[in-house]
Amino acid sequence: MDFEESAAQTRIVHRSVGRGVAQAETSLPAVIFYASELCEEARLSQRPDILPGGQAMSEALDDLAEYMGGKFIAKGDTTKEVFKTFAADHGYTYGSTS
Repeated sequence: MDFEESAAQTRIVHRSVGRGVAQAETSLPAVIFYASELCEEARLSQRPDILPGGQAMSEALDDLAEYMGGKFIAKGDTTKEVFKTFAADHGYTYGSTS
């Protein structure tokens, strides 16, 4: 999935939230994967206008994972592992689009 596809998926989720559609699929444990993927695509981008946003978002997600790992039972050695545990603890599969 490239940056534009990730951004398009994020817009779909955002529009759904705005309309109150699919509320269960818009909870943080259900959609944290999209934020992580968007961040990764931005960090890999060749566009200099996208790179700083990707880096900032990556740092924010790392901080969130560190907080979650310290305050909650979400465990893991990496940000991705913490988010996988967080999703699983809430009945979601990290990375699942269904």
